[in-house]
Amino acid sequence: MVRTTATTGADKEGRIPLNPAACAHDVTELRRLVMRNGGAQYKRQCVLCGKKTTTALPHSEVPDREIPPVDEELYSRRFEEWQAFQRTQAAQWVDGVRQDADFWMRHGAHMASAKWAGLRDRVFRRAAGKCEGCGLRAPVQVHHLSHKNMGDEFLWELQAVCMDCHRRLHPDKGL
Repeated sequence: MVRTTATTGADKEGRIPLNPAACAHDVTELRRLVMRNGGAQYKRQCVLCGKKTTTALPHSEVPDREIPPVDEELYSRRFEEWQAFQRTQAAQWVDGVRQDADFWMRHGAHMASAKWAGLRDRVFRRAAGKCEGCGLRAPVQVHHLSHKNMGDEFLWELQAVCMDCHRRLHPDKGL
């Protein structure tokens, strides 16, 4: 089971993977755990996160019916989904600023402003025609070292870079 939210990083349906560590284990089923010696133990397993939630139950408390085996992959799968979600969430934060739709709207407006054009010109003048990444090629873009002060950047937060260096700085953006 997953919770529904509009948070960026959720899947296409807006679902966020359940954090196994925070699961309340509200929905459990009786499962059979086969031991190394071939014997069986019976435990309750959370069907939401996959965690085995009880110590072994006495065989006298196990009903006379076929009990399904413990789903060993469920917990691993849920835990991997949660870790992938956490990585996605972490990737949305740069310098303490969440990179969401509001951020990108402010970013776009700032990049189109006269203030940004002035900052950009000063950064290119400071670079004196050399990329501040490699020192070999002419700079064509200004790279933010930090977005914390976006809209009111310090010049030292900005670097004049060539396309090759900017691609190296953002390999995931397909520049």
